[in-house]
Amino acid sequence: MGAVINTMACMLTSSQLRSGGMDGSATIDDLKDFGSRKNWQHNLLKSAREYAEMTTRYYRDYLKDYKVKKFYNMS
Repeated sequence: MGAVINTMACMLTSSQLRSGGMDGSATIDDLKDFGSRKNWQHNLLKSAREYAEMTTRYYRDYLKDYKVKKFYNMS
């Protein structure tokens, strides 16, 4: 899983750097400044954890419904 996340991060970073400053987007210097700050990381990690917990609950609900064949007779 870590390798997938690393690859996705590299792809995102590459695309951001290539498009820096285009059509009013943040410049590369703005992105570097943002990345060097520490105040955004806590909120991002908190949101990611909350979303992961919500997604896990949705998946568990789906499995329960699947086991009782809730999706078989849908028209």
